[in-house]
Amino acid sequence: SEDKIYAALPSENYPFAINGMFQISNIHSIDDGINSFSYNQSTNQAFYFIHYSYDLNGNPLAAGEDLIGAFKDGVCVGSQVVSNEITTVSVMGDDGYEWTTGYLLSGDLPEFKIYDASENKIYAALPSENYPFENNGMFQVLNMQSFILQSFALHGGANLISFYALPEDAGIENVLLPISDVTTGVITEGMAAYNDDNFGWIGLLEEFSYNKGYWILTNEDANFNVYGNYSMDDVVYDLHAGANLISYPYPDSGDISASIPDDVEHLFFAILGEGMAAMNIEGIGWLGALTSFTGGSGYWVIVEEDLAFSFNSSDGMTRSKVTTYTEILPEGHKFRVAQSHLQAFYFINEVNLDEGEIEAGDWLLSYNGDVVTGIRQWQETMIDIPAMGVSDDEMTAGYFSEGDVPTLKLLKQSTGEMITLDGNIPRWTSTGIFILDGLSEM
Repeated sequence: SEDKIYAALPSENYPFAINGMFQISNIHSIDDGINSFSYNQSTNQAFYFIHYSYDLNGNPLAAGEDLIGAFKDGVCVGSQVVSNEITTVSVMGDDGYEWTTGYLLSGDLPEFKIYDASENKIYAALPSENYPFENNGMFQVLNMQSFILQSFALHGGANLISFYALPEDAGIENVLLPISDVTTGVITEGMAAYNDDNFGWIGLLEEFSYNKGYWILTNEDANFNVYGNYSMDDVVYDLHAGANLISYPYPDSGDISASIPDDVEHLFFAILGEGMAAMNIEGIGWLGALTSFTGGSGYWVIVEEDLAFSFNSSDGMTRSKVTTYTEILPEGHKFRVAQSHLQAFYFINEVNLDEGEIEAGDWLLSYNGDVVTGIRQWQETMIDIPAMGVSDDEMTAGYFSEGDVPTLKLLKQSTGEMITLDGNIPRWTSTGIFILDGLSEM
């Protein structure tokens, strides 16, 4: 009826044998989106008997339609169509043959995923009991629950994040428990929490929400996962005139202009992400290094008046619309800048030199005295030069305080020459957005 070819998943998997005869109770067609649920048979295997399984909303999975799969490092090592009774997932181990390379070893914990056929989506899954793989092992799992998995890879310092998945207990202490030993604080709009060595988490900010952005402050790199049992696809943002620290509620990316509804886009003056910004120029559109919203990131949005809106769903955007600003930094660590939760951006579209001209690939830098506080590579259009502020973090020592005036410089890619620039440069203030008429060689 569709004139299409699909991969197929049998309810039982039998390796080939000469003159072999095998009974298969059903075979289930799968589309390209879940081909990741296919796997190779191994001579090392274990069996997980799953009594009950549920979708994201707590409803039983559809027998004969939905799938439960076991994975290791993103590679499927076993899967099964959900049964009306107990679903038995055969899970494969690495038996030394090429086709099972990277499969489970004794003691490994399989990672489970669920394919929801009605939504054509794959979700993370949490078993009620966790059993490490053991050859010929047989394990009883009472239930398997679908979840949205959100993973964070934080760098030491300030990280601007948001949540599209949260557990029922969204308290800061619970969500950040896996990284509590390296997390010093959390900041959102108008509230904060501090991780005290003696008293634990203190402050007005007690739990996370879907519609806010958060600065997570860590003293070293850290990774952690958040499992949410539901998502908020239609988050409504009630913005006040000025700066608002908000989330982006989808896992994927969305072009800035396409993500903001047309009827309110003209009221958005600027958007500040972590180390990047965009400004909405009348008659031109959005300019700056920040070109798209990204799931898991937070944003300061500056609007001209009070308004309420919801983001356009990322599902309705083609990936070709999403562009990303990329830059190459100079070699070495001399020009590396630590991210601060206090930042400002100076937008510039013209640089006049005594000899020659600014070229694509040159770098524009902000300095506080002799301390570099921001760098951006010139790509022949108006761009935002970041300028980081000083915070309690020692990595930001020497950065800007309120009222300081930045020094802006140009680093020529071709010659390595550093040129100090002159112009009417406003004093630094946190979350400041400034447009410079132009800069010239001093």
